[in-house]
Amino acid sequence: MDKDFGKLLKAVAKGKEGSKNLTRDEAAFAMGSILDGKEDDARVAAFLTAMRFKGTTDEELSGFLDGMRQRYRMPQVNPSNLIDTAGAYDGRKRTLHLSLAGTIIACAAGCRIVTHSGSDLPPKKGVTTADVLEALGVNSKCTVNEAVKMLEKTGFAFVHESVYLPEIERLRGIRNSLGFRSFINTCEMAANPFGAKIQLISVAHEHFMELVAKSAKTLGITRAIVITGVESSDEMPLEKKEAVLLDNNEIRQIVIDPAEYGFSYLKPEPFGDAERCAEAVKAALSQEDKGMVNRTLFDGGVKIFLGGIADSIGHGIKKALEVLQAGKAAEKLREVAQFNK
Repeated sequence: MDKDFGKLLKAVAKGKEGSKNLTRDEAAFAMGSILDGKEDDARVAAFLTAMRFKGTTDEELSGFLDGMRQRYRMPQVNPSNLIDTAGAYDGRKRTLHLSLAGTIIACAAGCRIVTHSGSDLPPKKGVTTADVLEALGVNSKCTVNEAVKMLEKTGFAFVHESVYLPEIERLRGIRNSLGFRSFINTCEMAANPFGAKIQLISVAHEHFMELVAKSAKTLGITRAIVITGVESSDEMPLEKKEAVLLDNNEIRQIVIDPAEYGFSYLKPEPFGDAERCAEAVKAALSQEDKGMVNRTLFDGGVKIFLGGIADSIGHGIKKALEVLQAGKAAEKLREVAQFNK
């Protein structure tokens, strides 16, 4: 492995024809060197830009994630049947942030789910999962030990990127100046700070799906669905979508079509601030807003299927409806909100 960041930068910055791909070890070294503050802003910005033009391989993505995970501030937890998922790290600016509703439904049905996000990141700088949780009265920047206790008690946990990987905060200025997505955005969505073996990973573009699934397999994930969720978030849209399923060491393309389960196509709800999103989540889980219920049921059903509690998406949707109608989802949300009171 070449442990000279300058040489690695030159390797990836020779243009589309002359650039070279990094090995997994080289990518891990490069990410570590960036996070540890060993490189100046100009070299970091050049590396992020060069990688955007070159494109990231699945081996490089695995290496970048290795470099991140070696620096996580996370205690060991039981990864059995634990699902990792992430809201879009740059947030949402066009649609209502409802993914927490489906996640809470899945937890009420018996899934164990950890989610994570950052705050105020480019290019969108929109409403994040952390923002919605704060509006719901949940401390989004609790310690990692508190997040573990929340998971143990409620089956749900959230951990903020600045808590589990504080080194990444030093890149905020560079990322704001560049203003575009880089491989770091993809790494964040696949970050998996708790070391779960099951993941729901959303990507910005369909051509990233197989790449991310291959990386997940390399990193020891046993089951995953990779999607292009609503605004690159972990929320399943109510429209026919291609996805990639990793299961039993096999990667295959699948199609997830809400119409197969009796759902009509619905455009995502228009944007609302964090308070509006929080109210929509509560209204969906209490069934006060019938317009939100179908979105929530479908999203929750897919997550229940992913977690292995249901043997099909249809069965997952049925379980989602059961916990919603029994009031268990609304109760789970109250349980989460009251955890750190």
